[in-house]
Amino acid sequence: MTPIELQNYEFTTQKFGGYNKQQVDDFVALALKEFEVYYRENLELKDRITVLNESLKTFKKMEESLQNTLLFAQNTADDITKNAKQKAETILEEARVTASGIIDDANKKKTDADSKTKEIENHYKMFKAKYESLLQAELQLLGDFDE
Repeated sequence: MTPIELQNYEFTTQKFGGYNKQQVDDFVALALKEFEVYYRENLELKDRITVLNESLKTFKKMEESLQNTLLFAQNTADDITKNAKQKAETILEEARVTASGIIDDANKKKTDADSKTKEIENHYKMFKAKYESLLQAELQLLGDFDE
């Protein structure tokens, strides 16, 4: 029964101006029956709204927890990335220092080798000059010996 049907319902009147008792009783019974249906539906809907609101609260808590977890994970990832970059920079700097030391050692060894090479060349030139001088002296002696 709709509100309009309820409002437009008309009772028949009896001889003395009163309403038909059976008709009024039937109407009240029908209205009561309809009211009970709507009342139960209303209670069920209120219960359902309560359950849905509780579920919504649970989901909001879960969402908040997930957001916090995601934020924590992002911060952790950022920290790991930052630490990895710092470690990489440290490793690169150590490698640069080590490479510089190796290059310096290699340059020193090359300089030492160049010095030794010059020294050997000088000894060779001196030996050659002395040997040539000795050979010329010997040839001179041989030439003098033949004469």
